[in-house]
Amino acid sequence: MKNFIFVLGVILAISASVKADDGVVRWNFNEEGVVPDGWSGAANADNISGGYLNITNAGWAFGPVYQTGAYTWRIYVPQLGVGEQFLALCNLGLTANEDLSYSIGIFYGTEANRAAASPAPTENQLLLRCYADVPEMLQVKAIDGGQEYTLELNVTLVDECYYVEWLLDGAVITAVQSNYTPEYTSFRMICGVMSNGGWQGSINCTQDYTAKWDYVQYAPQTQVSIAAPSDEQAVSVKYYNLQGVRISATRADALPSGIYLVKTTYASGKTVSEKRLVTK
Repeated sequence: MKNFIFVLGVILAISASVKADDGVVRWNFNEEGVVPDGWSGAANADNISGGYLNITNAGWAFGPVYQTGAYTWRIYVPQLGVGEQFLALCNLGLTANEDLSYSIGIFYGTEANRAAASPAPTENQLLLRCYADVPEMLQVKAIDGGQEYTLELNVTLVDECYYVEWLLDGAVITAVQSNYTPEYTSFRMICGVMSNGGWQGSINCTQDYTAKWDYVQYAPQTQVSIAAPSDEQAVSVKYYNLQGVRISATRADALPSGIYLVKTTYASGKTVSEKRLVTK
């Protein structure tokens, strides 16, 4: 329901932006022609209409700057014609280098992009595009056009460097470990549309297309540090991938390099969960 938030039974009218006590900020576009605080570019009065931020054919809306946290975009992407070059993007642009970003978006893609998707997309399906400039990463997934999706980039710290996860409707699609630290860069939230670029598909668009953002949200990272009992012996250690699937390995040296969820149970019954980087 777009017009109201229900919190503990109290109905609160939504304005252009809402900040909760826990630091979560949501920028919605319910007020006709009203630009939320901290937004510029294509986030202008003309493009905020009908409860959405609307960007047609090409444009970039620039938002606030943060560091770690969960960045969420609720977006409607139109159904494209076969091969049409159109891309709706949700970006985290590096403040240290505006040419670099982490992004999650939806496009038709080239033949090579579509061949890389598994399972393979149907002719009319689009592709979810998960991309990082550094380290360079591109992963695609078949997705239907003409629908709304919740796209998210979740940024945490592993060994004092940013670790980024790409999520579609709450499910982790992929992740990368960067060498960037909070001292080096922050991230600017961006909503963008590109069209008629050769790498977005195979033919120019045959009509105007509009991507629609229902809301954009930032939630600060909430990490609870639970110290392992110093005087207790671990009785079991279990490893999971980032999707929560248990891995059969019982020792870190038996795992490939990567990021894992590790659950350690101690003799007292206390369990400590943490995200751990395994390197070879």
